[in-house]
Amino acid sequence: MRIVIVNYNSGPWLQKVIDGLALQTFEDFEVVIVDNDSSDDSFASLSLPDARFHLVALPNNTGFAFANNRGFEGSSSEWFCTLNPDCIPESDWLTRMSEASRRFPDIDMFGSTQLMADMPDQVDGYGDFLSIYGIPWRALHGHHVSELPDDDIFAFSPCAAAAFYRRTAYEKVGGFEEAFFCYLEDIDLGWRLQRQGAQCVQVRRAVVHHKGSLITIRNSPFSLYHSQRNRVWMVRRNMPPLLAGLSLLMGALLYIPILLFKYDGAGRKAALRGALDGVRTPTPVAGVERASLWGDMWALLRNRLITINPYVLSRKMVPLVRKAGK
Repeated sequence: MRIVIVNYNSGPWLQKVIDGLALQTFEDFEVVIVDNDSSDDSFASLSLPDARFHLVALPNNTGFAFANNRGFEGSSSEWFCTLNPDCIPESDWLTRMSEASRRFPDIDMFGSTQLMADMPDQVDGYGDFLSIYGIPWRALHGHHVSELPDDDIFAFSPCAAAAFYRRTAYEKVGGFEEAFFCYLEDIDLGWRLQRQGAQCVQVRRAVVHHKGSLITIRNSPFSLYHSQRNRVWMVRRNMPPLLAGLSLLMGALLYIPILLFKYDGAGRKAALRGALDGVRTPTPVAGVERASLWGDMWALLRNRLITINPYVLSRKMVPLVRKAGK
């Protein structure tokens, strides 16, 4: 398998991630570290454990999506893996993920259990989910680890902080949408793969410790602009036009209290500008035939991979989903 780590000014965390990979009990992998023209010494001073680790330096900051696509180019591996430079895997992480790929031979996406690096008894995320209002969330974010399910479950999409994608499925839909730059490109990819009939399984015992928002500060104007613009693009790309319009309208109404009371003035302005740019700019090509969109949406609703319940958005819960293999 090929693991791609996209780096941009990650400081000492990048070396910690590399060291964590060197300790993996599963050893049949290669790592490509793609640097987006970092200005710190995280890339230049990196110590590589062995010949499985390779460096690729890009001349400028191309964003998460573009750099991952470049990192996977030329590989014939069965599995592509994305790993953030602030995501330290436990020593049996690759073993657990590899076991899951054999246990579920028809699954094309696998997600990891993410714990908070600074508070390992707190969940950072257990799979990405999506509401019919176009608002995504990481399940169980901020909850205690005791609230995690005991079993693997089906999710909407893996969080690309630590995710597995079957190479053939990834390439069929064109990989990450590079116009997104960063934020929500993983949920957009998962959505396009779901529309092709792929499924995602969250692997309960495959654990990584995620710092989160190391490079782009949570709720900064940069992150709010890109997340809101990309959210609108994602809905427009993957929903039938009529449903997309209704979804974005309902999502805007649900989002207004957050906009007014959670963000400061600069954050509100950036989020609004991002949403407006998502509406008025051309939507990047989705890479999936649009003729089956209504059928795709019905399948996602029927399988409870998209929820109509807005309550889970505030609680960041796992919606009522099937256990994997059931």
